[in-house]
Amino acid sequence: MFLLWRLIKFPLYISPENIPNELIDISFFSNLLKNVIQAKVQSAGYVATSGETQLNILNTIQNWNLFLSIFLGLPLFYLGLYQVKMLGEKLLKVEVFCCAIMMVSLVISIALLLMTKMPPVIDTKGVLLLFISIFSTVISFTVRSELDGQSNFEKSI
Repeated sequence: MFLLWRLIKFPLYISPENIPNELIDISFFSNLLKNVIQAKVQSAGYVATSGETQLNILNTIQNWNLFLSIFLGLPLFYLGLYQVKMLGEKLLKVEVFCCAIMMVSLVISIALLLMTKMPPVIDTKGVLLLFISIFSTVISFTVRSELDGQSNFEKSI
């Protein structure tokens, strides 16, 4: 809680031109509000096109997806591999399950892109890299467990 307070604290400063001579001066506050609205209207300027807006939304979603996959997905993936080791599951079954979940997530993301009328562009190199990383992680996990004396590899075949 203390760290959160340290992150969001700010010094309260009210400039002298925004302080009225009398505390209950309605005309001062109405003029101040009118000046702020006029300044906002004058500085409105450029309005982004729908394509730019969609691109900004897509970039935001992509950045959050990257953030969540790194900070939540990777530890959960390794936790799942640890539980597979604890339960002694067949690794081939786990690999097929991981790939099926990845395919389902790809289909859901394509459906979301189509629903928001954005072009679904799939980077095949990225998808292949993802699947290769899953397989290499499971294989390295298998080799490591074999070196520790636990042969889960025979169970996976």
